[in-house]
Amino acid sequence: YNGVSFVIGARRRIGFRYHFQTWQNLPFLNHVVLAEDTRLHCVEENLRWAAHLLETTPDRLPDDLVFQTPPAAEAAAAEFLAAHGLRRGAPLIAVHASCHTLKNQQNRCWPPASFAELLRRLADRLPGAQCFLLEGPSDAAVTEAICRIVPTVPVARKLPMPVVRALIGQCDLFVGNLSGLMHIAAAARTPTVAVYGPTN
Repeated sequence: YNGVSFVIGARRRIGFRYHFQTWQNLPFLNHVVLAEDTRLHCVEENLRWAAHLLETTPDRLPDDLVFQTPPAAEAAAAEFLAAHGLRRGAPLIAVHASCHTLKNQQNRCWPPASFAELLRRLADRLPGAQCFLLEGPSDAAVTEAICRIVPTVPVARKLPMPVVRALIGQCDLFVGNLSGLMHIAAAARTPTVAVYGPTN
């Protein structure tokens, strides 16, 4: 991408120098090169260059850079929670146990049985905690495997993305694999635990 922006003659090019790819991604083709901060999520890293572009600091960026949700999506999320007896006040935890198959990312996923065990332990150690599963279009097999072990866990099935965002935004914690929903949780500023398995 640094090479493409250089070839097309982008007038202002801002990029990163990554710790494990110091030169391979051609950072020297940019006008401004920021050093990667491994303490930050990639959303926060990208806000750094956005802030640089706007000549400000990340904390002073406008709120519209955060994933907002329309009132109808918030209402649909509240309906889902009410329909399943989930309420604000007790710890509310969203779990997404799958990910997209792009680039064989599913090979990095935590096994469904491990997510089921997590749900059981949360129920034992945090009796007031309320957990629910998020299921996307290709997640049914994983969800079914978990529900065979923990049949009482509610499932938010194939909801529109703004409603999923609204649900995640109401949670006290998001737990998942490396997935798009993990990034949405970060953009929603919901505390997130992401499980990264081994990969090639």
